[in-house]
Amino acid sequence: MPRTTRLERIPFWPAMMTRKLAADYCCLSEAQFEREIIDGRLPIPVRLGGRDSWHRATMDQYLERIANPESDWRASSPIYANDPKYHQKRQSLPGLSSPEEVETSRRRARSMTASKKRPD
Repeated sequence: MPRTTRLERIPFWPAMMTRKLAADYCCLSEAQFEREIIDGRLPIPVRLGGRDSWHRATMDQYLERIANPESDWRASSPIYANDPKYHQKRQSLPGLSSPEEVETSRRRARSMTASKKRPD
């Protein structure tokens, strides 16, 4: 019997996904997935059932923004906020209206990642 991959075993992705499943949804390792969250290219998780979960529709919005050649993800990144090349194209992330809120979101994602690495 041929071996199936994890992606082939999930024909319909759930509305809320765990870290591993959300990383698989993006075809990224968990480490790559975390880096994308910290960079602000992917959404931060929500707490559901006492653990981090990602909303599939929100993930799709972020992935569409990354894949859309008409927009540049750097336009909504606080790192490039003062760069005039991207300033004209600036778009805020869903649910975030200012660079300060984006930076707060990134700090929260970093602290969540750091707390995962602490030994219990």
